[in-house]
Amino acid sequence: MRIHDIINKEIKIGCKEYKPLPRKAIEITEPLLHTESRRVDLEFEITVFNYLLEQKSILEINKIYKLKSSSADGILELEDGQTVLLEIKYALGWAKCCQARIQFQRFLTEGLYDKLCPNFNKPENGLIVFHHFSGDFARPRKNRECGWVYFYEEGNVLDRSLIKTDIVRLEDNGLLITYPGPNI
Repeated sequence: MRIHDIINKEIKIGCKEYKPLPRKAIEITEPLLHTESRRVDLEFEITVFNYLLEQKSILEINKIYKLKSSSADGILELEDGQTVLLEIKYALGWAKCCQARIQFQRFLTEGLYDKLCPNFNKPENGLIVFHHFSGDFARPRKNRECGWVYFYEEGNVLDRSLIKTDIVRLEDNGLLITYPGPNI
């Protein structure tokens, strides 16, 4: 088989027996309970949803939805009517950034916002909330972690026609940090 044959071969994948889990959007109206989980990433996700709920008025959030069996973790409806996709990553490095961006694109391509939150506007923004940078993203560069610069430099070369994505760090003390420094 030649490379030409490989790249021009049409591949259709499908399994009639595959049944995806039911997708749901659950509105968060009261704090989520922390579990006995030993997975810090799952505990951080609960912390983020609780923070958003607690700071709802300050952050000008109208509604918060946690998504189940979906490619995104949540959806925020802002008071001005904008809809923001939410992805939560405990440790944010290059691979997790790529994963989150793909998750947002898949969510939009599959039209899941229409199915899960039909009264919302189409999301035009994505927000990745993370705890700390990892790998190369954690190295210092001019008194700042490289992750901020790497994320936005990469964003400049990507096709942002589907969704503009930003990152924000939720500190243990409850501060939200954006580039270039503390905001809330």
